[in-house]
Amino acid sequence: MKINIKPFHNNKYTYDENSIACLTSWLNRNYFMIFKDLWNFNFINKNKLTNNIGKRIVFYEKCNLFYLDYYHGIKLTKHDTVKCLDVVGYITNELNNGHPVLLLIDVFWLPWCDDYQKQHQLHYCLALGHKHNNIICLENHFDLKDREVILPISNLIKSLDSFYTYEISKRELILSNWRELTDEILYNLAITDSFNDMRNFAKVFEREMDLEIEFSGYEDTRNLWKIPLIHRILQISNGRYKFSNVVEYIAKNTNCIDLLLIADEFFLVAEKWYIISKLIFKGYIKSDIKLLQSKIADRIRDLADCEESLACKLSNI
Repeated sequence: MKINIKPFHNNKYTYDENSIACLTSWLNRNYFMIFKDLWNFNFINKNKLTNNIGKRIVFYEKCNLFYLDYYHGIKLTKHDTVKCLDVVGYITNELNNGHPVLLLIDVFWLPWCDDYQKQHQLHYCLALGHKHNNIICLENHFDLKDREVILPISNLIKSLDSFYTYEISKRELILSNWRELTDEILYNLAITDSFNDMRNFAKVFEREMDLEIEFSGYEDTRNLWKIPLIHRILQISNGRYKFSNVVEYIAKNTNCIDLLLIADEFFLVAEKWYIISKLIFKGYIKSDIKLLQSKIADRIRDLADCEESLACKLSNI
């Protein structure tokens, strides 16, 4: 038996987010409110443990499964393999009942992944069915020609960290009070002092950034995206993009045109953070980061001003 689900992939989303979006779309529900907390930024000014500037950026990037239940009426329940006596039986029973299962598994045991038998890293995919001692999975994240892949049950047992089952808990919440939502978002943002942290980050980047410290251990250009400085900025860019999805969703559900315009501005902000990551990458490859440092710092300060202006717009609608 196999459940028929259309693949979903957005290169701004993480492994779990692509699978959650795929599942919720199949259930004819939305998912955007899981990104409600993704407008944030923190920077640790001084850190005795590290001079690495990238590691001093703190960005909360996790989607919130509580919001998936609260706003969209889909409850995901996590099952730890150590507490489940018959993991395979539990999963196949769910599949037999027509319920996809979200798997958290180790890529070391996934034949369709580049890191198969090379390195360990946790990854999400959806189980759709089972046949002849195999689990049929839907790979929503990696770029494959055929996204339906086969995972031998022997590999599932070795790779499985945990899994999630779902239930429809209630109807999707009707958003009627956009002001209440934006006030909550702005309140949480104010607590963190994000805009001044961005400005402080720009100052430290301009005056103290050391290429050897930031890029140490990542000399292979194929892994440059893993450098903490570049990786965190990419997370921020993707977070702003996903937050623009939230604002757009609220706008469309409350018929607020002003919010729709602000959603477009957040999309542009996300693109500007992405450009900063590319400039740092370019500066490293061409060994002229010193020439770009002030330019990049100015762009970060401009983004701090831009995002602070967006916060004012949200509060004054």
